[in-house]
Amino acid sequence: MSGLIEHLESYLGTMAGGSQGDETTPAGVRVGFFGPDSPFAGVMTVVTVGLWQRHLTVGGDGALHQELLMHVPNEDYPARAAGLLFQVAGELVGREAGLRQGQVLGPAGPVFPGSRMTALVATNPGYLPESFAVCRAEAVPIVLTLLVPVTTREADLVRSRGLPALTHLFAAQDPDLTNPNRPEVGLVPPAD
Repeated sequence: MSGLIEHLESYLGTMAGGSQGDETTPAGVRVGFFGPDSPFAGVMTVVTVGLWQRHLTVGGDGALHQELLMHVPNEDYPARAAGLLFQVAGELVGREAGLRQGQVLGPAGPVFPGSRMTALVATNPGYLPESFAVCRAEAVPIVLTLLVPVTTREADLVRSRGLPALTHLFAAQDPDLTNPNRPEVGLVPPAD
């Protein structure tokens, strides 16, 4: 696992701490905290470490070794994000299935207390260089999947028109995707 930690630290700086979770956490899965201010000011990156050791299926025929990450504000959110990552990791291990690009989890109420974000969408870690997205330092390639909190309507857009429809709006409107209290992006009505 040292190869994964080295990969993460080469992009995010020295790991600043972590969590082992609780009795509901899948065996061998931890969460590492990178930051504060990583990969940019005001943000901490929270990453699962050890999920990759599980052989997860994708679409019923492919295999995936995966870690999950979130970028959240430095204050208050890292511990909450760790709990959320443990919960998602537990679901993936229970289903023995990884997350596909553009897969939506939820909606299921506020992702964080008081947030209008009600779902998560799996995507590439766009705030980091493309070379960050796959760690090749372990026995198998490890896909690093960013979980972005989204509103119910944003999640519906991804389900109906695909992730590119939402990423196009994100690119045009440039919301702060690390802010769980950000306003919803302006949505266009779905095409008939």
